[in-house]
Amino acid sequence: NKDVDQVRGKRVILVDDVVSTGSIQNGMRRLVNLAGAEVAAEAVIFTQGETPQAEGFISLGHLPIFRE
Repeated sequence: NKDVDQVRGKRVILVDDVVSTGSIQNGMRRLVNLAGAEVAAEAVIFTQGETPQAEGFISLGHLPIFRE
């Protein structure tokens, strides 16, 4: 696949809009590793919810979850 050839052997930065559970980022990490690339950093615009899932991400800010 041409996309795999573009990242194989390279360091990449994963970028997403919001991380709350981290499941999307886990999937992106697995795909990058399967393609033979290395994740150099992970960035999101905002983290959301509990902080343990958001640790390690470069972000602009944190969005709290408001509950009634």
